[in-house]
Amino acid sequence: MSEIQREKQKSFRDATAKSGPVAVVTEQDRKRLRPEYNAPSIQKKDYIEYDFSTMKDSRGGFLDETDKNGLKGPEEEPQSLQEWKEKQKQELLVKDLAPPLDLENAPRCVECESLDLDANLHTNFGVLVCRRCMKEKPEKYALLTKTECREDYLLTEPELKDTGLLRRIEKPNPHGFSRMQLFLRLQVEEFAWKKWGSAEGLDAEWERREGARLDRREKRYQAKMKEMRKKTRAEESHSFHKREGPAKKSYNLTIERFLLELWLLVLWRFLYKQRLGMRQRDCWNAVSGVGTCGGPVYHSKV
Repeated sequence: MSEIQREKQKSFRDATAKSGPVAVVTEQDRKRLRPEYNAPSIQKKDYIEYDFSTMKDSRGGFLDETDKNGLKGPEEEPQSLQEWKEKQKQELLVKDLAPPLDLENAPRCVECESLDLDANLHTNFGVLVCRRCMKEKPEKYALLTKTECREDYLLTEPELKDTGLLRRIEKPNPHGFSRMQLFLRLQVEEFAWKKWGSAEGLDAEWERREGARLDRREKRYQAKMKEMRKKTRAEESHSFHKREGPAKKSYNLTIERFLLELWLLVLWRFLYKQRLGMRQRDCWNAVSGVGTCGGPVYHSKV
């Protein structure tokens, strides 16, 4: 046995002598040593309800100019949807006027000197008129829509938006989502007479605009008719009389067919002149028959 093998056996005996007994781990020991699993406090089946009235849009971290911070003032308290609806109702609500304390100096109706003033006209338009006079005189105290003011009195959009010129009230529009604006006829007519001079001036301006509108429509109509005439291609048809001959027929010829026959006739005359010097059996000879244009029918004689 070589010296190298003796050293290997010796080292192996030393290693086995130093190692102790092997510990056996059972299944119970594995379960005891395994860390305990803690279930999450929130399960997926739980429903979380958010109060959207208290939530804010952070704009993705960018600066929000509408946000109330320390520089712009104290932060407003959030309000719920029900509180917002109640606030809107209070703004649209027209309260009745309080009874006057001094009857001699109390405001009265400009028409009948009555104390029963209409709260809507007095609060929103500053007009002193009672309810009875408002119903009896709709030509003065009726409410006009924005469209009627623009079409009947020829007022512009900036003039109707200026609350310093014309007062207005807003109501829900039954025909759309935008709010309906109502103006008092008395104030609208007063501003219109001031703008156009008088009622006759307004009528003259309306007639001028109506005439200009009709002229524009007539020009568009004439332009369309001119374009249609350019696109139209009429096809003329000629009916020729009956001609006595071997083939008794009536001929109905269009312009295109006539031009084709004329072109064939010119082509035949050209070919006929070119072949005058050739042999007789190759010449074109006339036979009995009538062509479409009334001329003889030619074919090659074999």
